[in-house]
Amino acid sequence: MVSLMQAPIHDSILELRWIEFILAQTGLWNYDSPGPGDLVLYAMHIMPVVSFLATFVGHWPSRNERSRFTCRRIYFGESRDCSCYHVQIHFRCFARVESLPKSTGTDGFLCQREQGQIASTVPGIAPCLFEERRISILGIMSDSSDLMGTLNSYPAMFRALILAETGIDFSTYSVETRELKWRAGLEGTIAFHAAIFATVRVWEIEWNSVLDQVDDYLGFQLSQTMSATDIRGWMFDDDFGRSSSYFTILQVLRIFADCIRTVSADLHTLDDLFLSLVMAFRSTP
Repeated sequence: MVSLMQAPIHDSILELRWIEFILAQTGLWNYDSPGPGDLVLYAMHIMPVVSFLATFVGHWPSRNERSRFTCRRIYFGESRDCSCYHVQIHFRCFARVESLPKSTGTDGFLCQREQGQIASTVPGIAPCLFEERRISILGIMSDSSDLMGTLNSYPAMFRALILAETGIDFSTYSVETRELKWRAGLEGTIAFHAAIFATVRVWEIEWNSVLDQVDDYLGFQLSQTMSATDIRGWMFDDDFGRSSSYFTILQVLRIFADCIRTVSADLHTLDDLFLSLVMAFRSTP
């Protein structure tokens, strides 16, 4: 099952009722009767979920912090004869907004989002305001082997959740697995990949949109390259206002490039996990 949830963030606040709904969607993996180790198992399950929520709403963590919960394997059962993987990946992009919100609410989680603006080089045009947006994917996938690597007969159970902010348009791209080759036992892996594919497409559109808007604020047309007067006007300004815009845009593009490379690097950290899962199932009869 792949779920898409778009949580509304009003004045930078994600309401508590949405937090409760998100926690319900993550589910609990241990369905056995209560035992001495249940609290430990619950803690092992809830830690990646808390990390998932914290990354979605909080300050963007360092790569080292994200890697701690990118992939975690958890064993459970009386003889630890079953296991599952908790995997997560987080995307960030920027979108143009009409105004930057200032939070005054308290009934929820305060979402930390970076904000910025670019002043137009055209007189009378308001600054271009933009704010960070995030999309987070959480996957819980069962494994067919126990602590000793012995295959078991547990059914393949999985859950994949895409958590995005409202305003990010997923309507064009449905989360489907038709592009992926189905294989019994790899249902969770396939569902997680389908969630990533759909998110990458939307993420790309969001980035292209904001980069086009930044480009529009340069206000320079191809025909102006033929005019020496126009070129001198762009190169030299008495109050350094245009130079300030150039500097701002260069720094904004550098920050955007860092954001894109970060997500790309995080995706590559999952390569070994999925390759090992595929190889394991290929070796089974």
